[in-house]
Amino acid sequence: MSTVLKRRWRSDVGGTGLPRKDSRSCEYEAYVPDHLMGRRFFLEGEVAADVADAEAAIVRLNIEANARVDTEALARILLRAEAVASSRIEGLEVGARRLLHAEVVRGMHQAAADVTAAEVLNNIDAMVFAVESIDAGDPITVDILLDMHRRLLAGTRLEQYGGIARDQQNWIGGSANNPCAAVFVPPSP
Repeated sequence: MSTVLKRRWRSDVGGTGLPRKDSRSCEYEAYVPDHLMGRRFFLEGEVAADVADAEAAIVRLNIEANARVDTEALARILLRAEAVASSRIEGLEVGARRLLHAEVVRGMHQAAADVTAAEVLNNIDAMVFAVESIDAGDPITVDILLDMHRRLLAGTRLEQYGGIARDQQNWIGGSANNPCAAVFVPPSP
């Protein structure tokens, strides 16, 4: 069962000239989600039927794809489309022309002028790496996740953090110096 942990943030930036909201200590709550491993899911009849239909469609697609000679090109296109779509979630939007131009620049080993397109290309690289590194039934290890993260941040302003597991508390929203006004605080590292 998920829980909310009550924690105390002890500020170490007091007296540095920061506003009080950024330098204060406070109480905050960290959310710890349910474990998914071993969790049983119960689906209502209509939802279970939809899931069964989707599973059957995937099985048919796998059978048909294996019967076709060249599905690799289609797989690359779909993977690329998924990477571009998931980049939009992060606020990274680029058109096909910009992405192609950035890919050509990268292929010529030149510095990327279009930072957004370079970051989307990194997302594609990370997804391709994941698909090629993990076979059906293989465990997704911390090392693989860190390698994906390293590829995602390669050549960006955050490259120094790529492939490193965070060992400090983080949060979303509020001040960069404390979680006192954060919108969301995940579990401690």
